[in-house]
Amino acid sequence: MNKANNVWTITAPNKKVILTNENDWNINEIKSLPEFQAAEMAEETMTIKNHNIYFVTLGKYSGYSVLVYCNGHHIYCLNDYELHYHDKTKEELKQIYIKKLNTKLYTESELKAPLKSYADYENRNYFLRNYYGMRYNYVSFFGNFNSEEYKKCYLETTANLYKCNISFAWYELPEIPQKIAELHNSIETARNNVADDFDYWYKGFYHEFFNYECSIGGRYDEAAAAVLRGIKPNETIDKAYKVAKRDFINYCNKHDIY
Repeated sequence: MNKANNVWTITAPNKKVILTNENDWNINEIKSLPEFQAAEMAEETMTIKNHNIYFVTLGKYSGYSVLVYCNGHHIYCLNDYELHYHDKTKEELKQIYIKKLNTKLYTESELKAPLKSYADYENRNYFLRNYYGMRYNYVSFFGNFNSEEYKKCYLETTANLYKCNISFAWYELPEIPQKIAELHNSIETARNNVADDFDYWYKGFYHEFFNYECSIGGRYDEAAAAVLRGIKPNETIDKAYKVAKRDFINYCNKHDIY
């Protein structure tokens, strides 16, 4: 299939990047880096949860950085750069990158495992929706639909592709959205299995009360719905909601958060 049009996101480029500025890298050049070039540039490499990790220096602006690949595809949304930090040594940056990636990345077996916490559920869900699908070339649901040329190209291209509502993208093979759906079902099954876990629901409600700024707008019902996502409340969940709300209100009163 021709992928030369401008609707495809090619995460496995095969052409070496030639810098427009020999002293620095711009973001488009970084995103276009094929894995073989990242490997050539790497000062150190490692594998974290089936992802290849390359520690490189990307000029003066981005500095000492980490690049992430899986199956030859550049998962550039997981890259991190020295420009986001201040007064850190290379070793300090490396340890920061490793710690963050160990939190953000999952193997398929980990996605299917029992949930450890509400944060674990959120992280798994985010990984599957935003990062997992980047190990394949894809056409995003989102694009420049104000352009008639883009719209025409998008419709012609996606007519022969397979839709995935979970990762908001179209893929070349039907097995890809099927696999993503399977992993999503595993995550949701794991969530159903914590229906009687007080700590899971307490921490979920408490977190979302802050996220929805309930001390200001009183959006407790919306916050609860974000945690439940279709789960029917039981006695454990009701108790967790009440205790979390009590503790949240007490915290806000104590710290004058209104």
